[in-house]
Amino acid sequence: MRVAANRQTRNGIEILARAGYFAKGAVFGTIGLLTVMTAFGFAGGRITGTRGAIAEISSQSFGQFLLVLIAIGLAGFVVWRFVQAIKDPERHGTEPKGLVQRAGLLVSGVIYAGLALFALRLVWGSGGGSGSDSGGTQQTAGWLMSNPAGIWLVGAVGVIIIGVALYQAWRVLTVSYRSQWDLSGMSATEIRWATRLSAAGIAARAVAFALIGWFFIEAALEADPSEAKGLDGALQAFSSGPFGTLWLALVGLGFVCYGVYCFVNGRYKRISP
Repeated sequence: MRVAANRQTRNGIEILARAGYFAKGAVFGTIGLLTVMTAFGFAGGRITGTRGAIAEISSQSFGQFLLVLIAIGLAGFVVWRFVQAIKDPERHGTEPKGLVQRAGLLVSGVIYAGLALFALRLVWGSGGGSGSDSGGTQQTAGWLMSNPAGIWLVGAVGVIIIGVALYQAWRVLTVSYRSQWDLSGMSATEIRWATRLSAAGIAARAVAFALIGWFFIEAALEADPSEAKGLDGALQAFSSGPFGTLWLALVGLGFVCYGVYCFVNGRYKRISP
């Protein structure tokens, strides 16, 4: 009985994890699509972050139904992140490097818990608060600055985010993300295109993360939490620079590719709770 119960638990966690990857893909794919539409001047396009993308999904036909699926999926992703961090099924270990990786998974779980809660509030019709990623980012920076050594904490957050961006860039260069897939279920063409599109998506997200990290460092240097910006602020910065339309289109396409990468993980990632 105990073995059967453990097997059911593992299967349940795997289902939640896969649902989470699909929900995450839908959110980031929507961000990319809206960004591309903005770059090319299509009606309905706008620059937004994860919360804005969820709000956009809820405004579509069958939006409430889709929103429920997104909320459930994100909640499943949170469960999987906590399992990864606490139970360590991927065997990161207790050495310093492994502990840092597990801490990153835990932080990711907390971030997506906030996003799942935002989606649930929209489902309940109670309002999700600010639909802007940058609004929440500035509140966080302001809270950090209100503490002793707060400016240093904000700067440290920026450095950590840039470190995450560099790690993602390393994953692209080494194609290490592909080692997590069950390639036996994929054709040669699927492997080739999944690898290419995933690389483009992870790279685009890494560039955006690096910019977000720099915004935190600027906020620390200026002692001004309003300088901190989230994903929507990073995308806005791309559009306002030289060749802004081109950069915005490329980054938008990159986030569409990141959505594809999440879908590939949902279908082919080896998950062993």
